[in-house]
Amino acid sequence: HNKVKKLANDNGISQTYFHIISFLRRNSDKNITQKEICEFIKMKAPTISLTLQSMEQEGLVERIKSETDSRCTYVVLTKKGEELDERIKGFFRSTEEILESALTKDELETVNTILEKISLRLEEK
Repeated sequence: HNKVKKLANDNGISQTYFHIISFLRRNSDKNITQKEICEFIKMKAPTISLTLQSMEQEGLVERIKSETDSRCTYVVLTKKGEELDERIKGFFRSTEEILESALTKDELETVNTILEKISLRLEEK
């Protein structure tokens, strides 16, 4: 996590941008509101609002009013935001390659088995 965070920071991508972009990309098939972003990232609405304004100015996201509920505005990634998400995924891939190069095939299988068990247990709780 720290390696990916450092790569992102070294490339001018704040951690908040990183989380918002990843969340929007994973949920691109849904209408995501600012409130849902706040709940996911666990930050206050004014902070997220300012961040989204900056992201809009940079052309990474846009806000779209709901056609059925005028009180509701959705946040979506723009093409530029999707391109940034691809760069972020590249940070993850390069970090994974570093990790994989440090382990044998058997060790990787063991690590993956352990991580799957941990993940399942966390989902149960």
